[in-house]
Amino acid sequence: MKTLEQPTAPSIKSRPIYQWPDRLPDAGDYLFVIEPCGRETLSELLREQAHERVRILLHHEGNEASSTGADLGPRRTEPAIWKRFEPKLLETLKESTVGCRLVVIGSEAFLWDVRGFAVAHGLVDEEILLYPMAGQGRRVFCAHCRTFTEGVHVSPVACTGCGCYLEVRDHFSRRLGAYMGVRVDAEEPGAVPQQEELN
Repeated sequence: MKTLEQPTAPSIKSRPIYQWPDRLPDAGDYLFVIEPCGRETLSELLREQAHERVRILLHHEGNEASSTGADLGPRRTEPAIWKRFEPKLLETLKESTVGCRLVVIGSEAFLWDVRGFAVAHGLVDEEILLYPMAGQGRRVFCAHCRTFTEGVHVSPVACTGCGCYLEVRDHFSRRLGAYMGVRVDAEEPGAVPQQEELN
């Protein structure tokens, strides 16, 4: 599985630690909600064991990715709400039986969007498994204009809302499903350090 590599003991407590079992917990009902990047992981999980009831919901809509700030996308002040996907997800959740396990596979931002939606509609964290896929980048929340920039692989990065160069912090908001970004040249405007790859 090409899951996200992570430190075993992150220096920032808010940064999620994901624990994915080699084998899914026993359940009579599984709902897999995945992005296209999670197809291989889904196949591996399904090969490992037989399941009584499996439902799969594939999310096709991509992120408004921008790691350079050059392709300015629309300003957003809330996490991604999947206009076409959300009703499907809600309908599928309503069909779940007691003891259902929700397995979410995709980018880290997608995981937390789905997790937040599921919890808001009655699931608890013990019923949800999150499989973050590597190479999808981070969602960054601008602390200044409250805009999300998706698919960020480097720091600093230009905010897609206000254009400020943001230092991408390791602090992670589970509510927003995003890492915090703060203006890197606030004290000395224009002094933007060289970009570095995020891990």
